[in-house]
Order: sequence, then C-alpha cells, then structure tokens
Amino acid sequence: LYTLVGYWSAHKRSLLFAYQRNDVENKIRTICIIGMSIVQIVVLILFKNYYLYFSISILFTLVECILIQVCANKLFPEINGKSQPLDKEIKKEITKNVAALSMHKIGGAVVFSTDNILISAFLGVVVLGAYSNYSLISSSIISIFALLNNALSASIGNLVASNSVNYVYDRFNKINFIYSYMSSFCTICLITLFQPFVAKWTGGGEYMLEFSTVIIICLSFYLSRLRSPIMLFKDAAGIFWQDRWKPIVEAIVNLVASIVLVKLIGLSGIFVGTIISTLVAPFWVEPCVLYKYYFKRSVKSYFVRYLLDFLIMCAGCVITYFICSFIPDGSIWMLILKFIVCIVVSNMLLILAYFPTKEFKELFELLKKFVKNIFHRKKTSK
Repeated sequence: LYTLVGYWSAHKRSLLFAYQRNDVENKIRTICIIGMSIVQIVVLILFKNYYLYFSISILFTLVECILIQVCANKLFPEINGKSQPLDKEIKKEITKNVAALSMHKIGGAVVFSTDNILISAFLGVVVLGAYSNYSLISSSIISIFALLNNALSASIGNLVASNSVNYVYDRFNKINFIYSYMSSFCTICLITLFQPFVAKWTGGGEYMLEFSTVIIICLSFYLSRLRSPIMLFKDAAGIFWQDRWKPIVEAIVNLVASIVLVKLIGLSGIFVGTIISTLVAPFWVEPCVLYKYYFKRSVKSYFVRYLLDFLIMCAGCVITYFICSFIPDGSIWMLILKFIVCIVVSNMLLILAYFPTKEFKELFELLKKFVKNIFHRKKTSK
C-alpha cells in the first residue's frame, strides 16, 4: 500500500522532472519527511505500536502526493484541460518502450540487489556484516553520483530534444570526462583508504575483508560508475527497445557466475560475477547501441578513451597507495593525514594525466569563468 500510494502522483512528478523543477518536489519531500519523523517519534513514545507507526508513513506519502498534485496544477494549469487521445502509432511506440524499460529495470534490480542475499545464503551473516562496513561507504558515494544523475537527466533530455547530434556528442564527451575523473578519484581513494578507515572504525579483526577482495569491490564500483553517462544519454534519446535483452542476459550471467564463483573463491566470487556480467553485456552493448542508433558514428573512439581512462585510474591507484603506505596506521591523526595525502596526490596525478585533453582545457576555462564571476559579484555587492 505504501508503494502504491506513491504512484498516484507519478505523472505529476514526471512533469516537474521534465520541466527541471525538481526543487519543488525536493522541498515538498523534505517537509513531509521532517513532519513524518516527528509524528512517528511521538507515536512510538506514546503508543509503541508498529502498525500505527507504519500507517503514519502511508499518511504522509498521501500528503506528499496531494501537495505535488496541487503544485503541478498551479505551475502548469494547461495540463488540467481535456486530454486528446493519442495516435495509435505513438501509443504503440510508448507501449513498446515501456515494456523494454521494464526489462531494463528488472535486470538492474537483479544485478545490483542480490549481492547481500547471496553473501548471507552462502557465506553467513558474519561475512555479510563485515562486507556491510565497506558497502555503507561505497553506497554513500554512489548516492552522490545518483544525485548528479538526477540533476543531469532532465537537462540532457532537453539537450537531446533541442540540439543537433554533433552538439550533443560534444556535450556527451564532456560529461563522460567528468564522470571518468570522479570515478577514478573515488576509486583511488577507496582502494587507499578502505582498509585503514574500516580498521580504525571497527577495530579490525573479523570485520575486515582481504585486500584482494577490496580491490575487486573497487573495480566493480568503477565499472558501474562509468556506465552512467552512456545510460543518461541513451535514456534521453529514448533507446530502450534496441538492447531490451541486454539486462536479462546480464542478470542471468551475474547470478550464475556469482553462485559458481562464490563456491570456488568465496566472497570475492560474488563481485567477480558482477564484473563478468558487466563485461559480457552492458560494457559493449550500451555504447554500441548509443553510437549506432543516435550518434551514428564509430564507437571505436569511446573504447579507446575508456581503456586510457582505466589505465590512468590503475596508475593513480598504484602510485597513491605506494605513497600513502609510508604513513603508519594507528592514530586518528595518521588516518586524517593519509586522507589528505590521498586527495592531493590523486588529484595531482589525474590533472597531469588529463591536462592535455580537450575536455579538461574547456572545463578548466569554464571553472575559471565561474570563479571570476563569483569574485566579481562579491566586489559589486560591496
């Protein structure tokens, strides 16, 4: 019921999203979450009733839906008019794409939501508890990428709808560079800081994973993050049907490979299975489909750039880890120092590697203009 109530205003949420008015939904959601939390705390203290506690969440979800309906109707009064029936061909195309999109969502849920189940089933809750220390950190970083994805989705949709393919391709390269830089930086920091941070946080022992397993987790993280630009532009271009079987193949390969490998090599096998499923299907299918059906050009340049980015990331990991290894573990101050050194060294290495590229130079110029505008506004305000 909680999930079903949220779908009542799904079409109005989509309208706000399409017009890049996510700020309206975010404000409403923030107010409702704060109100719901306060009421739930009071209910737990006074009544100690779980059913009543959960009913409050349903009630506030309904309130959120009503507020979104009201705001969307006020911002876009033209949507309240009498709707016209869709053309049969358009309706058929929408139905086809929705079916394909459903396959993508099901496949994605299987790939990215079964790791904990497999770990618990084959290795036990103790190993799952140790892994949760690492997944909590990586999931927090992934949530930041998710915010970036949400912020860019509507803008990229507008970009695809109102500009030439060549212009969109140029913007794709810039966004792909930003994701590559961020993914490399995060992966370098995770490989370098995962073990000392978890050791200090949990006290080590059974709560630590093997470093080889940590490397595989970080590699899986890196590969999944680099898929984001391709997926953003593919979704914006409405390319769902052409690779509809890709997520199903990915999900099957992921499950089979993870189950077989977890019996052979333990925890690492589950993440190796995820990496194998990524390389078997989405690694090459997603960019090939986007380049063939939208950009209409060879995908070779993408894979060459992908390989270079991967080698830069690997070199950055080795050098940064080697430098930080001279800082002894133990006190919190040593961990903070290692954190600072890791950030400085990794960014220096990435800047040196990417400085000759066109994307870096153009984004650096944009950053300079942005900083100048900030200082100019401060001077004029005085």
